[in-house]
Amino acid sequence: MSAAKTIDIIGRSTRSSDDAVRQALDEARRTVRNITGVDVVSKGLRGDDLGEWRALVRVAFVVDRDAPVETHARRSAAAEAAALRLEEREG
Repeated sequence: MSAAKTIDIIGRSTRSSDDAVRQALDEARRTVRNITGVDVVSKGLRGDDLGEWRALVRVAFVVDRDAPVETHARRSAAAEAAALRLEEREG
């Protein structure tokens, strides 16, 4: 049996809003398997000089419940580590 889940990721770029979306998706692909959909929730400029694009992206993925429990724990830890890295970068 499988279930679908979503996570929100914020991508950043000084080039464009589309690049910020790509950065978020690239980060998700590093740690999440079975991605089935991506929705851009919002895009906007940030920073003192408004020189940084940020994109809030919602990533949907399928969780295979037939996989061993240990595998799910590793995925969750990897996803948590990715979220922490992103938060640290946003400072």
